[in-house]
Amino acid sequence: MGAVICALGGIAGATFALPFRKIKTKSYESYWFIYALVGLVCFPLMLASVTCPHLFDVLANTET
Repeated sequence: MGAVICALGGIAGATFALPFRKIKTKSYESYWFIYALVGLVCFPLMLASVTCPHLFDVLANTET
């Protein structure tokens, strides 16, 4: 299962810019920012909230 997850992560990292191939007006950094925002912030937060029903309560009650 771990190898499958790593393979899927590699495929996602390698193909993140494919939807942007047709857009020539923006720089590569713009694509990277969108990828980073969605792939490193929005998606993990969404996945965590789906798997942990009271995610923000858990995070609020953790010690730093």
